[in-house]
This record gives sequence, C-alpha cells and structure tokens, in this order.
Amino acid sequence: MCKVPERYPLVSIGMPVYNRPDGLRRSLTCLTNQTYKNIEIIVSDNCSPGEDVKNVIGEFMQHDNRITYCRQEVSLGVDGNFKFVLEKATGEFFMWAADDDEWSEEFIEQCLKVLLQVDVVSVMSHFKTSYRFEGREEIARVPPLSIDKSKAQNALTFLGCITPTLFYGLHKRSEIDFFLHDDFYEFYDCYFVLKLILTGRVAVVEPCLYTAGVDAPTYQIKASNKYRFTQLRYSPLLFNSIKQVFLSTMKVHEKLSVIFKLIYVVMSLFWSHEIKRMFR
Repeated sequence: MCKVPERYPLVSIGMPVYNRPDGLRRSLTCLTNQTYKNIEIIVSDNCSPGEDVKNVIGEFMQHDNRITYCRQEVSLGVDGNFKFVLEKATGEFFMWAADDDEWSEEFIEQCLKVLLQVDVVSVMSHFKTSYRFEGREEIARVPPLSIDKSKAQNALTFLGCITPTLFYGLHKRSEIDFFLHDDFYEFYDCYFVLKLILTGRVAVVEPCLYTAGVDAPTYQIKASNKYRFTQLRYSPLLFNSIKQVFLSTMKVHEKLSVIFKLIYVVMSLFWSHEIKRMFR
C-alpha cells in the first residue's frame, strides 16, 4: 500500500449518471472501497426512467454516509449534469466518475500524493480500456506527462499522444471552475486537459489504476449538434486552445511550437473523422 498523505483534504467525486444501474453498482463499489477515506460522492441522476438507479444508490447510502443523491426532475443534458456535480462539490480536490468505469482501490491515494505538491493542478494514472461487449481489455497509450517537465514540454507531449481520458483524473478544484462557464463541444475534454497543462504542473503516474469502460459494440465520438457539411466541429477546439496558448506564461518560441503542433493535430482529427470516413 502506498504512503498515506500527511494531510487529509476532502476529495469530491462527481458522478453524473443515467439509467445504468448495473454499471453504477460496479462503479460505486470501486469508489467506496478507496484506501483514501476522506471523500464525498455526489451522484446526480439525470432523470432516469424507473427506480433502478435510485434503488442501487439507496443500497449504498444505507452503509455509507459519504454519498449524496440528487435526482433531476428535468434532464440537464450531459454537460449540465457534469456541471451540476462540480458545482455541488465542497472538496479541495475533485474528480468526475462515469458509471461505466472502474478504479483500483489506491487510485485516489496515489494521485493525491502527487497532487499535494506545489503548483500541481491535475494527476491521472495509467489506464486500460475495457470493451465489455467484446470481453477484452486494452492497455491505453498515455502521454508521459510529468511535473518535472515545462508547460511547453507537457503540452507538446500531450498533443503528440492526445488522450481525452485524462479529463477523468484528479484535479485541484479551484483550477477547474472555468468548466462551469464553458460551452460543450466536440473534443472539449482535449481542450480541458490542454488548458490545465498550460495552467500548472500536470502528471501521469505510472501504475495502471483506472479502467475506462466501453459498453457499446463500438466506441464513437458523439456530435454535440448536427452539422450541414461535417460530422463534427473542429474550430472550437482549435481557436479556444490557441487562445489559451497565447494567455500562457510560455516563451514566444514555445507558444509557436505548441500552436503549430495543435494545428497539425486538428487537421489530423479532421482527416480521420471526415475524409477517411468518406472512403469506408
């Protein structure tokens, strides 16, 4: 077991859920069994039909007073539900938890050890993806972000292996308030991670402590809206990210390097999701 942090700040876990009682039971089991005990779990049920989700949460609340349950009477949408659990959080640190994912018992403890260091704003572990429909698991390729690297080095590292799942890491609560005021758009999770990298020190710890679950037959990026000419929209990721690069404390040549890499990444995303799709 890893060393317990010298202080015990409250960690808030926000769970935006909808009509997956079996996955919710699995996820809550992982989270309530964390070796780091000073947590609060905020579950926001986005107007699920029936009583199954409510009943699962009720089972856990009977034995664990760290869980708060909120049932939305009107759907908040995906972005609204994610914002709701963040807004209700009272901890110094925060993480989102999906009801189809899993965590090792030491996930929070291992991430928090690093996050308690000066100027660290976000920490994630290595992870794997579980394709439950196919019954297989796949170790994810994760960018080697480190608190010992500069912002420019971490930004280029991330753009070289863009990994939106880092969104589900453990974050310093005060550094992610911007999320409450942002609009959702395609690849927003990539923008979110890049902004944190440009804000402070970000790290990925070595153990594989997180499992991203995919219950559908295939993994798909869902468009936030329907567009006339393209499947997805790419300009918000590009322009909002460029803005953050210019606002960062990096040197001019570092900013230019990151912007050129960013343009290449967005062009690659366009090629992958639009051009290649035409020939499938």
